[in-house]
Amino acid sequence: MIPFQQRLLQWAIKYPVLAPTCAGILIRLTTAYYGLGFHARDDYFHVLEPALYWLNDPQFNWDTSSLAGAGIRSHLVPRLVYGLLLLFESLNISNPEDTLRLVYSFFGLYSAITIPAGYYLAKNIFSNNLPNSSTIIRWAPWVLALHFSMPYAGTRLLIEAMAIPPLVWGLYYCSSPRHKALFCGGLLIGIGCWFRYQLAAATPGLCLWVFLRARKTEGIKGGISSLLSLGAGGALAILIQGLFDLWTTGTFLGPLLANIVVNLNPTSELSHFNAAPPYIPLNPSSRKMHPKIAAHLLALAILHTTPLTALS
Repeated sequence: MIPFQQRLLQWAIKYPVLAPTCAGILIRLTTAYYGLGFHARDDYFHVLEPALYWLNDPQFNWDTSSLAGAGIRSHLVPRLVYGLLLLFESLNISNPEDTLRLVYSFFGLYSAITIPAGYYLAKNIFSNNLPNSSTIIRWAPWVLALHFSMPYAGTRLLIEAMAIPPLVWGLYYCSSPRHKALFCGGLLIGIGCWFRYQLAAATPGLCLWVFLRARKTEGIKGGISSLLSLGAGGALAILIQGLFDLWTTGTFLGPLLANIVVNLNPTSELSHFNAAPPYIPLNPSSRKMHPKIAAHLLALAILHTTPLTALS
């Protein structure tokens, strides 16, 4: 008779997507149940606090209040949490700890959709002709499933963690040269930027990579065409975000524009470096290239010299 551990290993090898996804869901639900509390002040002040205010007063105006993040944060995440609180209230779940566990479980399950995306992304990027490619592909979803930061962050009210699923799925679609896939990739990454505005600062690097890849096989026109497909998806995401902001705040892309203004002129309580998005020089007076931009460009140069078999 085959030992249980060996049968479990055989099952995990046979199902390279299902096995890590199940493990990831299990560890996330366990974390959500036992790991109460918050990761950072933003979890509470920028998400849960406005949701609790809306729960007590649906007419509460967050943007004109004195609460943290008022006017410079999208309503997307706190409104979503507010909807969950309304649902749990309708189910007569009133214990604060149980409510928090359910909220964390919801976001933990949402975080778990990153796991299969990691497998398919690794499969698209790494060719079987590369050394250890099968090992990399097999372990990629397990890292997303069990690495301590993923279940922990994925069950908290972190907008950075909520941006990860659309980001990874978006990168998966962008790993394909097909125009429909690039459109979907742009749309999903745009949705990720909706959660975390600063994510948009890395998109120029992605655009350059998409252009260089297409230019190798289709020339400059092909590169431009691929960029247009990617950009069309991103533009649709921006339009959806703007319409949502118009509905919730009365201004098209109001929180995003206000966030940029605040970062350009940070308050005395914030350091200028930490207040402004550190990936791009928003201040026109900045004349030096930020180290992270230089690192992105170096990585792109390396990718540009990588054989196409590694990118197909």
